[in-house]
Amino acid sequence: MSDHPSTFFRFYHAHELPTKTSRRISTEATDAECAALAESLDLKEIRQLTVKAEIAPAAAGEGVWRVSGEVTASIDQACVVTLGPVKARLEEPFDRMFSRFAEEDTAIDIDIEYDQDDPPEPLGDGVDIGALAIEALVLGLDPYPRTRGAKFQAISTAPPGVEPLTPEATKPFAGLASLKKAMEGPTET
Repeated sequence: MSDHPSTFFRFYHAHELPTKTSRRISTEATDAECAALAESLDLKEIRQLTVKAEIAPAAAGEGVWRVSGEVTASIDQACVVTLGPVKARLEEPFDRMFSRFAEEDTAIDIDIEYDQDDPPEPLGDGVDIGALAIEALVLGLDPYPRTRGAKFQAISTAPPGVEPLTPEATKPFAGLASLKKAMEGPTET
């Protein structure tokens, strides 16, 4: 989880976590939280953000919890071409394990086994469902949103009296082609 304070803070202390049965959580961001999140994530607007999650004791043993759920958001991102709003609806799942006994791992482990779950994260003082939801939301954002039909068009500029570069002139071997023609001399017809 992130080390910075969450704008969407939904913290459950370790002593509040269920020990025998699961606990379902449903929460929605306030207008102020949506505005603060939109600003911190560089989005034009977050119109709605809801989280449905479940905290359950894991089968892995006592002191281990699985936190799973889904964040749903209606957002406006800036188009990378026109800077106009691009509306999107995101539904992003998250699933994490936390253990009271896990330690912060500072070593880099290069053995990756894709068929196994990630090891539990340290529980610390508890679990911030809001931070988990925001991480899932950020991972679901389109990195290059475009409005329908938006196309990038290059522009050519040059100082007065100088002809702008053409795409052909900017190709790395364009000068070699003209040099080759000059070295071959005039062609006879």
